[in-house]
Amino acid sequence: MKTQKTQQRQQKPPSFKTLGLAIVFIMTTVMFGVLATGCQQTEQIEPKPSVAVGTWIDSQKIAEKDNKPHAMKYRIDSIIRDQEIVSAAITEYNLSGAGNLIGQLQNDKLEFCMAKYSASYPKNFPREVYGITDVAMPFEIVSITGGTTIQVEDTIYENLSTTWEIGEQPQGYDFHAGETYHGKIVFIMVKGYSDYLIHEIKVDSTEEEQVYIKGE
Repeated sequence: MKTQKTQQRQQKPPSFKTLGLAIVFIMTTVMFGVLATGCQQTEQIEPKPSVAVGTWIDSQKIAEKDNKPHAMKYRIDSIIRDQEIVSAAITEYNLSGAGNLIGQLQNDKLEFCMAKYSASYPKNFPREVYGITDVAMPFEIVSITGGTTIQVEDTIYENLSTTWEIGEQPQGYDFHAGETYHGKIVFIMVKGYSDYLIHEIKVDSTEEEQVYIKGE
C-alpha cells in the first residue's frame, strides 16, 4: 500500500501555480519575439530626419574665387503642384533655350512639380570681380527613407531623382555677395503622393551632414 501511494503522488498533475508560471513564461517569450520582430521591421523602414518647407538650412558652396567651400544658407520656399502653373513655367523655360529641354511625361500616373527656393550668400562670401555666377543649389528627389526608388501601393517607381534648375541664373556682374538667389527646380512625382524628400546633394559629405526637406 505504501508503494501504491508513492506512485500516486508521483503521477499527481502539476499545481495551478506551476501551470500559471509556465504560461506567463511562454507568453513573455512570445511577446518579446513579437516586439523584437516589430523593432527590426521599424528600423528597415525608418524615415530620414527631415525639415519642413520654409526652414533655413546652413550649407556650403564652392566659391569660384578660391575653389573652396564657404558658408551660405538656403531654404525651400514652396512646392507647387498646380499643373497650370507648373506647365507654364516649363514652357517658358523650354522657350528660353537656357538648358536642356524638359520633355513630355509618358506615364499618366506621374506629374511635374515645381519647388521654389532661396539661396542666401553672406557679404563675406568670396567673389570674383564679376560677382558670383554659380548660385544654384543641387537637389535630388528620394523616398521617405532616402532611397532611390519610390513605392506607392504595389507599384515601384524608379528614375524620379532628377531635378531641373529653371531659375534665372546670373551670368556675371548682376549677383554679388550679400544677395539672395531665387531659384526654381522642376521634378517628377506620382500624382497625389507626398511621402518623398528633397535632398540637397553634398559631394564628399558624411551621412550626418545630409539634409532632407519633407515633400508636399
